[in-house]
Amino acid sequence: MTDPVAFDFEGQPVRTIEIDGVIWFVLSDVCDVLEIANIGNASARLDEDEKNNIRNPDANGERGNPNITIINESGLYSLILTSRKEAAKRFKKWVTAEVLPALRKTGRYAMAGAGQAAGQSRKNLPASLIPKSERHYDLALVREARAVYGEAGARFVWSRSTTLPDMSELSYQDRLDDLARMRAEDCLRHLLRYGFGKGVPVSEMIVFAQYRDEVKTALESRGIKVSPVRYRGKVILASHHPFLNKVFAATDWAGIYQRVLMDIPGAYLTSSPMIFGEDESPGVIIPLVVINSLAGF
Repeated sequence: MTDPVAFDFEGQPVRTIEIDGVIWFVLSDVCDVLEIANIGNASARLDEDEKNNIRNPDANGERGNPNITIINESGLYSLILTSRKEAAKRFKKWVTAEVLPALRKTGRYAMAGAGQAAGQSRKNLPASLIPKSERHYDLALVREARAVYGEAGARFVWSRSTTLPDMSELSYQDRLDDLARMRAEDCLRHLLRYGFGKGVPVSEMIVFAQYRDEVKTALESRGIKVSPVRYRGKVILASHHPFLNKVFAATDWAGIYQRVLMDIPGAYLTSSPMIFGEDESPGVIIPLVVINSLAGF
């Protein structure tokens, strides 16, 4: 184990430690940056292979906690991707652009997979051998590249990933289908992050609506039905509604969000118009499990 190396992120120290070639981050420092008040809850959200406890190298005799929790890259990405704080995006870029290159220096470091030599390609490994958080992080980078550089940028980032499957043998139609799904997920994610009222995001309102009738009614008046009687486990979004038109007005999905959302896995149209508050419209039916997954629940 190496001595801790501290990096400064916007005035806050983030300590790192290398153990057997693997880079670890001090959890309490990461929580400070991401404004996570309860370190214990943050640790509990991580898989066992994403965290570890070591003796605190800064502890002096009886002063201070003798142990600290550290997390690896996979655990770090899990916390970053589930954070809604503005600092999370800046922190992610700082870690990937400054910290890890500085620690790896020659670029030879790679997180070792089960029974696998470091640096060996993992593209064709079974998905079960690659932590979900790593794949989710790489997918987030693909989406960001698509937003900034278009589909060519997304394909390039995907091809450089060591956690995502090799797509080079896919047909042109398969690639179009995959990009359409990603576009639909980005569209839905935009809605889920939209805040109204006191700034509560739509994703959390959907959760509340499953237990509180007044929240369900409030969402219906905004063109969103949550698990209605005939569609248990589904969310129905009005194809035409003033609130949803406002949500997507300044986006690439303005006026076409309903068609785009049809590329969500399991999505389909209602057979007839439905009542959403004072409005009537057909709707796009989306599995609740898909929404919960995109929202990070």
